[in-house]
Amino acid sequence: MDEKILQEARAYLEDTKDDWNYILPEDLEKQRKKKDFYILDIRRPADYAAGHIPGAKNIFWLDILKPENLKKLPKDKKIIVYCYVGHTSSQVMTLLKLLGYDVVSLKFGMGKSPAKGVPVAGWLDFGLPTSKSVQKNAMYTKNEQNLCIENLDRVAGSLEHKGMLEEAKKIDIISNTLEALNFSNKPREV
Repeated sequence: MDEKILQEARAYLEDTKDDWNYILPEDLEKQRKKKDFYILDIRRPADYAAGHIPGAKNIFWLDILKPENLKKLPKDKKIIVYCYVGHTSSQVMTLLKLLGYDVVSLKFGMGKSPAKGVPVAGWLDFGLPTSKSVQKNAMYTKNEQNLCIENLDRVAGSLEHKGMLEEAKKIDIISNTLEALNFSNKPREV
């Protein structure tokens, strides 16, 4: 076993905070306009082009460790990395942290699973803006609202079943708030 890798891995775990190196979509949106961090989208370039978090830069996850791509990443800013649902960004976050970058992962990613029928509660599920937000007058239909709330409820149930009660409560609160606010005044994503 490589002792240096083991020491770095131990240091990584010791530095892990209560947030588990994640940021929630609504927290990122509150902070996004401050621009004191670097947002990294590691999805396929075609998916990035179809819509991404405003201000995000794209480096496909399989290319992240190429020297020319590592040079693009700031050492003096926090990096927020995201993917489709958060799994791949967690792995990339770990690699970058071990290389000395200040990185967190966007919990639930964009909220758009590449696998059909997999409910997630990511950026899009919260109705947060993307580079492709259009038509300020276009509204969510009642069916779209219900689908979003149902997906959030399913995610909360799944988290609760897995013993993640605090996370389930947060999702329940968001779902109930959206339902109570009748969020039809938000722009529709296309």
